[in-house]
Amino acid sequence: MTILAGKIGEEISQLGLFTHKKDDSGKKMTIDSLGVSKTFNTQKYAKELPKMIEVFLKENFDKSRYEDIYGACFGIEGPVKNNEQAEISRENFKATFNVREFRQKLPYKTVPGAFINDMEAIGYGIFLGDGEDGLEELYSGKQQALLQDRRALMLVSKGLGQALWYWNEKKKRFSPISSEAGHADFAPRTEKEIALFYYLKKEEPDRPISYEQVLSSPGLVRICKFLQSTGEYENQHPNNADAIIQKAVQGDSLCKEALKMFISIWGAEAGNMALRYKAEGGIYIGGISIPIEILREDDTFLNAFTYKERSFKTYNEGISVKVFKEQDDEEQALVMWGAARYALEEGFVGEGKFAIKREQM
Repeated sequence: MTILAGKIGEEISQLGLFTHKKDDSGKKMTIDSLGVSKTFNTQKYAKELPKMIEVFLKENFDKSRYEDIYGACFGIEGPVKNNEQAEISRENFKATFNVREFRQKLPYKTVPGAFINDMEAIGYGIFLGDGEDGLEELYSGKQQALLQDRRALMLVSKGLGQALWYWNEKKKRFSPISSEAGHADFAPRTEKEIALFYYLKKEEPDRPISYEQVLSSPGLVRICKFLQSTGEYENQHPNNADAIIQKAVQGDSLCKEALKMFISIWGAEAGNMALRYKAEGGIYIGGISIPIEILREDDTFLNAFTYKERSFKTYNEGISVKVFKEQDDEEQALVMWGAARYALEEGFVGEGKFAIKREQM
């Protein structure tokens, strides 16, 4: 039995066929392997995103090799409503689509399918799959976490996402509670961050300053522009986050200071999230590609993470921080693996089996 899973992103999309099997106990289903996958240029299919499924299956779905597709799930790099409707947008295109359109491209159109946000998919890959095995530990924490302790996930990329993962006693597994915390008001802590706040407010007087405006890939660029505006640096700032990170690693003074400020804000908000969700099981961060040795440098992240009032400094010192990577390589693509795991956990395989039988009658 096969699961079709994928990531639908603003720039690239990935689709894959997954097989599954029973675990060693013989009682629970688990993802076995990724059989075949393909990466697409999303913009090329912007007018008809489901066409990607048609192309992918035509090229890769060989019934002599794979059993029928019993379920499908896609992690969406954008807002999702009721697991059925989704939207992705860039400056030059916008696409709104629904899961029914995607299901129409499957060999059997009655099998279950769903959309989930890409951040939710990452959580399914980490907390319900094998994704935690490949994480890097930024800080071990001074307290031993219990299996059922809450976890919190933070994705810093083109935007800022935060979610709580709690132990669902009924389902005997972790379940997510999403949030829009990235759009909460930015709270500057230092004189330099206050100056950044006023700089951003001057740029857009009528717009609230949210954490996402600062703690994201575009946010890193804004920080760099702000530091350039102070007149302390002669060198010109790069206009994208990857270039800033690369130049910081190479020793550029402006980019190093911008990245240090960014990491400090990230650490502080990760610490806020630990308190907000009582995430004693750990904080999981990822998205923007900053080398972990840079995140560790001078304890900038950790100092901001634990800089809390009264006994809450000690509280945060007890909580671990781990780093995940969103791989573009299909073999390691966390969103796609998490989407496959969601389909398995939600019983799509059993539902799909009976749906196909009914359609064949």
